[in-house]
Amino acid sequence: MRKKYLFLTAVLLIVIFLVIGCGDDVVAIVNEEKITKSELDRRVEQYVVMRGHDPDSEEGEVYLVLYRDEVLEQLIVEKLYFQEARRRNLTADKESAKRELDKFKAQFASEEDYEKTLAERRMTEKEVLTIFQNEQIFNQLFEEVTKDITDTSRDLQQYYDC
Repeated sequence: MRKKYLFLTAVLLIVIFLVIGCGDDVVAIVNEEKITKSELDRRVEQYVVMRGHDPDSEEGEVYLVLYRDEVLEQLIVEKLYFQEARRRNLTADKESAKRELDKFKAQFASEEDYEKTLAERRMTEKEVLTIFQNEQIFNQLFEEVTKDITDTSRDLQQYYDC
């Protein structure tokens, strides 16, 4: 009887977590792909830090609110780019991205300096690696989309001459 009670309790907890989504609100949906509040909050915090502000200060709290819509818009555009890249079967070369990460790390005097910088920027190494992978995918997408563009200087000249 006790095992049955524990099993039913476990099932009930799983159902509750699935229904409430573990408390992570959805702030936007981009073609059925969700952007969660925690994803947005993390990116806003990183954005504020990159702009030279301490998000834990009173001033930083103002910037967290100020930059929120801008960062959400960036996330939406990013989702659209990468959805299109997936549609075109464009992927990152993980080994190449890892080499880029290694080059980036080599710019620091020590592993401690590197980790300190990541902590100050409120980033993880996995996030930095993802940035390098995303850059590859974005560049591939750009090349794919612009491959048919030829002599743009002549086209621009014709446009301005009209």
